[in-house]
Amino acid sequence: MDDYKHSPEGISPTITSLKTVIDDYKDKIVELSNLVNTIEASSAWKDVSVKTAFINTANSYINLYKSLSSCMENYVSYLTSKSEAASALENAYAKG
Repeated sequence: MDDYKHSPEGISPTITSLKTVIDDYKDKIVELSNLVNTIEASSAWKDVSVKTAFINTANSYINLYKSLSSCMENYVSYLTSKSEAASALENAYAKG
């Protein structure tokens, strides 16, 4: 009968994995932001249009990574709250 009960331990590895991916995305955001700042401050670029295009591309990746990490954070919150709700419901109404 316990085979059908909610197991918080079953969802925990997924949440942990997503948190690791989120941290990786945040690290990449910092790296790309630092790169953009370095490029913007550099006067070594011979073609300003290439510099601008490179910065715009890097900024698009930064925005994408921010959006994806935000979506993953929302999904982690959703999974956590649903797991807690399932456990609470089971504790309140499940028999022994």
